[in-house]
Amino acid sequence: AVSGRYEQVFARNAQDETSRLASGTLEAVQLSFPLLARRLGVAVSFKPFARTDYRSEVAGRLVTGPIGATDTTSYTVVFEGQGGLQEVAAGAGYRVSDAFRVGGSVELVFGILEDRRETLFSEFVPTPNETFGDTDITDALRLVGVTGTLGGHYTRADVLGDGVLALGASLRLPTRLTGDVTRTEGENLDADTLAATSGGLDLPWRARLGAAFQPDDRWTLVADATYAPWSTVSSSFDGAGGTSAFPVGGDGTLRDAWRISTGAEWLPAGEDFSRGYLARTAYRLGVAVEQLYVSPVAGRTLYGY
Repeated sequence: AVSGRYEQVFARNAQDETSRLASGTLEAVQLSFPLLARRLGVAVSFKPFARTDYRSEVAGRLVTGPIGATDTTSYTVVFEGQGGLQEVAAGAGYRVSDAFRVGGSVELVFGILEDRRETLFSEFVPTPNETFGDTDITDALRLVGVTGTLGGHYTRADVLGDGVLALGASLRLPTRLTGDVTRTEGENLDADTLAATSGGLDLPWRARLGAAFQPDDRWTLVADATYAPWSTVSSSFDGAGGTSAFPVGGDGTLRDAWRISTGAEWLPAGEDFSRGYLARTAYRLGVAVEQLYVSPVAGRTLYGY
Protein backbone atom coordinates (compact mmCIF):
# COMPACT_ATOMS: atom_id res chain seq x y z
CA ALA A 1 0.00 0.00 0.00
CA VAL A 2 1.17 3.53 -0.82
CA SER A 3 -0.33 6.83 0.40
CA GLY A 4 0.49 10.54 0.26
CA ARG A 5 -0.52 13.80 1.94
CA TYR A 6 -1.03 17.42 0.87
CA GLU A 7 -1.65 20.30 3.28
CA GLN A 8 -1.66 24.10 3.51
CA VAL A 9 -0.77 26.22 6.54
CA PHE A 10 -2.05 29.79 6.90
CA ALA A 11 -0.67 32.35 9.39
CA ARG A 12 -1.58 35.94 10.29
CA ASN A 13 0.49 38.37 12.41
CA ALA A 14 -0.42 41.39 14.53
CA GLN A 15 -0.14 43.69 11.47
CA ASP A 16 -2.78 41.56 9.72
CA GLU A 17 -0.18 40.26 7.26
CA THR A 18 -0.85 36.74 6.04
CA SER A 19 1.29 33.96 4.66
CA ARG A 20 0.62 30.51 3.24
CA LEU A 21 2.79 27.40 3.00
CA ALA A 22 1.72 24.39 0.94
CA SER A 23 3.49 21.05 0.97
CA GLY A 24 3.04 17.46 -0.12
CA THR A 25 4.76 14.35 1.13
CA LEU A 26 4.82 10.59 0.86
CA GLU A 27 2.73 9.34 3.77
CA ALA A 28 3.55 5.62 3.83
CA VAL A 29 4.75 2.54 1.93
CA GLN A 30 3.71 -0.77 3.49
CA LEU A 31 4.07 -4.47 2.68
CA SER A 32 2.32 -7.18 4.71
CA PHE A 33 1.89 -10.94 4.39
CA PRO A 34 0.60 -13.86 6.52
CA LEU A 35 2.76 -16.39 8.36
CA LEU A 36 -0.12 -18.46 9.74
CA ALA A 37 -3.36 -18.28 7.77
CA ARG A 38 -5.99 -16.19 9.61
CA ARG A 39 -3.85 -16.23 12.77
CA LEU A 40 -0.46 -14.48 12.48
CA GLY A 41 0.78 -11.83 10.05
CA VAL A 42 3.85 -9.63 9.69
CA ALA A 43 4.48 -6.30 7.98
CA VAL A 44 7.25 -3.86 7.11
CA SER A 45 6.76 -0.18 6.34
CA PHE A 46 8.49 3.11 5.58
CA LYS A 47 6.89 6.45 6.44
CA PRO A 48 7.68 9.95 7.76
CA PHE A 49 8.03 10.25 11.53
CA ALA A 50 8.27 14.05 11.68
CA ARG A 51 9.04 16.79 9.18
CA THR A 52 9.93 20.47 8.98
CA ASP A 53 8.86 22.66 6.07
CA TYR A 54 8.71 26.44 6.49
CA ARG A 55 9.86 29.68 4.89
CA SER A 56 9.76 33.25 6.21
CA GLU A 57 11.31 36.54 5.02
CA VAL A 58 12.18 39.69 6.95
CA ALA A 59 13.15 42.84 5.01
CA GLY A 60 14.86 45.98 6.32
CA ARG A 61 17.47 48.66 5.71
CA LEU A 62 20.98 48.88 7.16
CA VAL A 63 23.11 52.01 7.69
CA THR A 64 26.31 51.46 5.70
CA GLY A 65 28.28 54.59 6.55
CA PRO A 66 29.96 55.83 9.76
CA ILE A 67 28.03 56.90 12.82
CA GLY A 68 25.68 59.72 11.93
CA ALA A 69 25.66 58.86 8.22
CA THR A 70 22.40 58.45 6.32
CA ASP A 71 23.58 56.03 3.60
CA THR A 72 21.62 52.78 3.74
CA THR A 73 21.14 49.61 1.75
CA SER A 74 18.19 47.22 1.79
CA TYR A 75 18.49 43.60 2.85
CA THR A 76 16.32 40.49 3.20
CA VAL A 77 16.76 37.67 5.71
CA VAL A 78 15.25 34.36 4.58
CA PHE A 79 14.48 31.68 7.18
CA GLU A 80 13.90 28.17 5.80
CA GLY A 81 13.42 24.73 7.29
CA GLN A 82 13.38 21.44 5.45
CA GLY A 83 13.97 17.74 5.93
CA GLY A 84 12.50 15.33 8.41
CA LEU A 85 12.79 12.13 10.37
CA GLN A 86 11.89 8.87 8.63
CA GLU A 87 10.71 5.61 10.12
CA VAL A 88 11.36 2.02 9.07
CA ALA A 89 9.17 -0.42 11.01
CA ALA A 90 8.75 -4.19 11.31
CA GLY A 91 5.77 -5.61 13.17
CA ALA A 92 3.51 -8.57 13.76
CA GLY A 93 -0.20 -9.02 14.51
CA TYR A 94 -1.95 -11.96 16.17
CA ARG A 95 -5.66 -12.89 16.08
CA VAL A 96 -6.59 -13.89 19.60
CA SER A 97 -10.21 -14.59 18.69
CA ASP A 98 -12.71 -13.75 15.97
CA ALA A 99 -13.33 -10.42 17.69
CA PHE A 100 -9.98 -9.41 19.19
CA ARG A 101 -6.52 -8.87 17.69
CA VAL A 102 -3.26 -7.52 19.13
CA GLY A 103 0.01 -6.39 17.57
CA GLY A 104 3.32 -4.70 18.09
CA SER A 105 6.19 -3.25 16.10
CA VAL A 106 9.76 -2.00 16.41
CA GLU A 107 10.66 1.22 14.60
CA LEU A 108 14.00 2.68 13.56
CA VAL A 109 13.82 6.48 13.38
CA PHE A 110 16.45 8.47 11.51
CA GLY A 111 16.88 11.61 9.44
CA ILE A 112 18.13 15.18 9.09
CA LEU A 113 16.39 18.43 10.04
CA GLU A 114 17.87 21.57 8.49
CA ASP A 115 17.31 25.19 9.51
CA ARG A 116 18.78 27.78 7.16
CA ARG A 117 19.24 31.55 7.52
CA GLU A 118 20.24 33.45 4.36
CA THR A 119 20.94 37.19 4.41
CA LEU A 120 20.78 38.92 1.02
CA PHE A 121 21.77 42.52 0.30
CA SER A 122 20.35 44.43 -2.64
CA GLU A 123 23.90 45.31 -3.71
CA PHE A 124 27.49 44.65 -2.67
CA VAL A 125 28.32 47.42 -0.15
CA PRO A 126 32.01 48.10 0.62
CA THR A 127 32.75 50.64 3.38
CA PRO A 128 36.01 51.99 4.83
CA ASN A 129 35.95 49.58 7.76
CA GLU A 130 33.78 46.64 6.73
CA THR A 131 32.04 44.90 3.85
CA PHE A 132 28.41 43.77 3.79
CA GLY A 133 28.03 40.60 1.75
CA ASP A 134 25.48 37.82 1.43
CA THR A 135 25.69 35.05 4.03
CA ASP A 136 24.15 31.57 4.21
CA ILE A 137 24.11 29.76 7.59
CA THR A 138 22.69 26.23 7.97
CA ASP A 139 22.19 24.12 11.10
CA ALA A 140 21.85 20.41 10.23
CA LEU A 141 20.50 18.16 12.99
CA ARG A 142 21.15 14.43 12.40
CA LEU A 143 19.28 11.98 14.64
CA VAL A 144 18.75 8.23 15.03
CA GLY A 145 16.90 6.10 17.59
CA VAL A 146 14.65 3.10 18.19
CA THR A 147 11.11 2.97 19.58
CA GLY A 148 8.11 0.65 19.65
CA THR A 149 4.33 0.60 19.26
CA LEU A 150 1.61 -1.59 20.80
CA GLY A 151 -1.97 -1.86 19.56
CA GLY A 152 -5.26 -3.71 19.68
CA HIS A 153 -8.38 -4.13 17.51
CA TYR A 154 -11.89 -5.22 18.48
CA THR A 155 -14.79 -6.09 16.14
CA ARG A 156 -18.43 -6.65 17.03
CA ALA A 157 -21.15 -7.78 14.63
CA ASP A 158 -24.94 -7.31 14.74
CA VAL A 159 -24.75 -3.71 16.01
CA LEU A 160 -27.91 -1.69 15.33
CA GLY A 161 -29.25 -4.55 13.25
CA ASP A 162 -26.78 -6.03 10.80
CA GLY A 163 -24.10 -3.39 11.31
CA VAL A 164 -20.46 -4.09 12.16
CA LEU A 165 -18.52 -1.95 14.65
CA ALA A 166 -14.71 -1.93 14.79
CA LEU A 167 -12.59 -0.19 17.47
CA GLY A 168 -8.82 0.22 17.42
CA ALA A 169 -6.19 1.82 19.64
CA SER A 170 -2.40 2.12 19.63
CA LEU A 171 0.33 3.56 21.82
CA ARG A 172 3.78 4.57 20.64
CA LEU A 173 6.35 4.46 23.42
CA PRO A 174 8.53 7.48 24.30
CA THR A 175 11.52 7.77 21.98
CA ARG A 176 15.16 8.62 22.73
CA LEU A 177 17.04 10.01 19.72
CA THR A 178 20.75 10.79 19.69
CA GLY A 179 22.93 12.54 17.13
CA ASP A 180 24.75 15.76 16.33
CA VAL A 181 24.10 19.24 15.02
CA THR A 182 26.52 20.97 12.64
CA ARG A 183 26.57 24.65 11.67
CA THR A 184 27.98 25.50 8.24
CA GLU A 185 28.41 28.67 6.17
CA GLY A 186 28.00 28.54 2.41
CA GLU A 187 26.29 26.04 0.12
CA ASN A 188 26.98 22.47 -1.00
CA LEU A 189 30.69 21.71 -1.57
CA ASP A 190 31.73 25.28 -0.68
CA ALA A 191 30.27 25.05 2.85
CA ASP A 192 32.65 25.64 5.78
CA THR A 193 31.97 24.01 9.16
CA LEU A 194 31.70 26.62 11.91
CA ALA A 195 30.71 24.44 14.90
CA ALA A 196 29.47 20.96 15.82
CA THR A 197 28.11 19.34 18.99
CA SER A 198 26.45 16.07 20.03
CA GLY A 199 23.32 15.55 22.11
CA GLY A 200 19.99 13.82 22.43
CA LEU A 201 16.22 14.31 22.27
CA ASP A 202 13.52 12.69 24.41
CA LEU A 203 10.31 12.60 22.37
CA PRO A 204 6.85 11.97 23.86
CA TRP A 205 4.49 9.02 23.61
CA ARG A 206 1.65 9.12 21.09
CA ALA A 207 -1.83 7.62 21.45
CA ARG A 208 -4.36 6.88 18.71
CA LEU A 209 -8.00 5.81 18.89
CA GLY A 210 -10.25 4.99 15.96
CA ALA A 211 -13.71 3.62 15.21
CA ALA A 212 -15.47 2.38 12.07
CA PHE A 213 -19.11 1.41 11.57
CA GLN A 214 -20.62 -0.44 8.60
CA PRO A 215 -24.44 -0.32 8.70
CA ASP A 216 -24.53 -2.35 5.46
CA ASP A 217 -22.25 -3.47 2.65
CA ARG A 218 -22.40 -0.07 0.91
CA TRP A 219 -21.56 2.42 3.66
CA THR A 220 -18.59 2.77 6.04
CA LEU A 221 -18.38 5.58 8.60
CA VAL A 222 -15.05 6.29 10.36
CA ALA A 223 -13.61 8.61 13.02
CA ASP A 224 -10.23 8.77 14.71
CA ALA A 225 -8.19 10.90 17.09
CA THR A 226 -4.46 11.28 17.78
CA TYR A 227 -2.66 12.93 20.70
CA ALA A 228 1.04 13.48 21.53
CA PRO A 229 2.33 15.78 24.33
CA TRP A 230 5.11 17.48 22.34
CA SER A 231 5.33 20.26 24.92
CA THR A 232 7.14 17.77 27.20
CA VAL A 233 10.07 17.27 24.80
CA SER A 234 13.48 17.58 26.45
CA SER A 235 16.76 18.20 24.63
CA SER A 236 20.46 18.44 25.40
CA PHE A 237 21.04 20.48 22.22
CA ASP A 238 21.40 23.78 24.09
CA GLY A 239 23.28 25.87 21.51
CA ALA A 240 26.76 25.05 22.80
CA GLY A 241 29.61 25.86 20.43
CA GLY A 242 27.55 28.36 18.47
CA THR A 243 25.13 25.76 17.04
CA SER A 244 21.39 26.15 17.13
CA ALA A 245 19.50 24.95 20.19
CA PHE A 246 16.45 22.68 19.93
CA PRO A 247 13.73 23.71 19.56
CA VAL A 248 15.06 26.40 17.23
CA GLY A 249 12.44 28.94 18.30
CA GLY A 250 13.25 28.48 21.99
CA ASP A 251 11.12 27.39 24.91
CA GLY A 252 7.39 27.69 24.35
CA THR A 253 7.43 27.00 20.60
CA LEU A 254 6.38 23.35 20.95
CA ARG A 255 2.72 22.45 21.48
CA ASP A 256 0.85 19.30 22.40
CA ALA A 257 -0.22 17.88 19.02
CA TRP A 258 -3.68 16.49 18.37
CA ARG A 259 -5.74 15.54 15.33
CA ILE A 260 -9.42 14.66 14.93
CA SER A 261 -10.91 13.39 11.68
CA THR A 262 -14.06 11.76 10.38
CA GLY A 263 -15.24 10.51 7.02
CA ALA A 264 -17.45 8.17 5.05
CA GLU A 265 -17.08 5.69 2.19
CA TRP A 266 -19.86 4.79 -0.22
CA LEU A 267 -19.64 1.73 -2.46
CA PRO A 268 -22.78 1.76 -4.65
CA ALA A 269 -22.53 -1.90 -5.70
CA GLY A 270 -21.89 -3.24 -2.23
CA GLU A 271 -21.02 -6.92 -2.61
CA ASP A 272 -22.65 -7.18 -6.04
CA PHE A 273 -19.60 -7.68 -8.28
CA SER A 274 -21.74 -7.92 -11.43
CA ARG A 275 -22.42 -4.16 -11.42
CA GLY A 276 -20.59 -1.71 -13.69
CA TYR A 277 -17.22 -0.04 -13.01
CA LEU A 278 -18.59 3.18 -11.52
CA ALA A 279 -20.88 1.22 -9.19
CA ARG A 280 -17.90 -0.83 -7.97
CA THR A 281 -15.83 2.30 -7.31
CA ALA A 282 -15.57 3.44 -3.68
CA TYR A 283 -16.30 7.15 -3.11
CA ARG A 284 -14.77 8.72 0.01
CA LEU A 285 -15.16 12.07 1.73
CA GLY A 286 -13.58 13.20 4.98
CA VAL A 287 -12.56 16.20 7.07
CA ALA A 288 -9.85 16.72 9.68
CA VAL A 289 -8.59 19.38 12.08
CA GLU A 290 -5.30 19.33 13.94
CA GLN A 291 -3.13 21.40 16.24
CA LEU A 292 0.45 21.37 14.95
CA TYR A 293 3.28 20.53 17.33
CA VAL A 294 5.40 23.55 16.30
CA SER A 295 4.76 27.28 16.65
CA PRO A 296 6.57 30.19 14.92
CA VAL A 297 6.80 32.14 18.19
CA ALA A 298 5.99 31.43 21.82
CA GLY A 299 2.33 31.96 22.60
CA ARG A 300 1.05 31.33 19.05
CA THR A 301 -0.58 28.09 17.95
CA LEU A 302 -0.91 26.76 14.40
CA TYR A 303 -3.81 24.65 13.19
CA GLY A 304 -4.23 22.50 10.10
CA TYR A 305 -7.45 21.64 8.27
